[in-house]
Amino acid sequence: MRSFIEILEDEIREDLKREMREELEFARRPVNPQAIHAAGRLETWLASHVGPVTFKAARKPYGEPPKRQSPPPPPPTRAPETTEEMVAVALLSRHAGHALSERFTEAELKTVWRKAALKTHPDRFTGADSVTLMRATALFRELASAYELLSAKSVAA
Repeated sequence: MRSFIEILEDEIREDLKREMREELEFARRPVNPQAIHAAGRLETWLASHVGPVTFKAARKPYGEPPKRQSPPPPPPTRAPETTEEMVAVALLSRHAGHALSERFTEAELKTVWRKAALKTHPDRFTGADSVTLMRATALFRELASAYELLSAKSVAA
């Protein structure tokens, strides 16, 4: 003898099968071209007599072209002006393995600084002898001062 739950599960399975068959049959029916034409005429009539119609799903008014967005302004760029700045750019570019362009942005400067700092940070040389560690520390300090010089100029500009 079957329990009430088993009977209920079987009925649910049969209902689901029937619904799936109905959906497949509906999808296989031919499309009526007159219905499509009538729907297009209705949209045209609505646009000309009622005005823009907003549908909740799209949230865009019917009949209006999409608004074009203007591109964002380019980030401010600047070139090194003094000899100190040129040396700082050359130093950062050399140790980052990625050259700064002639006119660089703040984001490019930050990227080059991070690459150079990762390669020359003294913590990377903890197992090395004291001379290598002192050289790495001095180089890292030079790179940090070069970055501070260039970033201070770009913030002030």
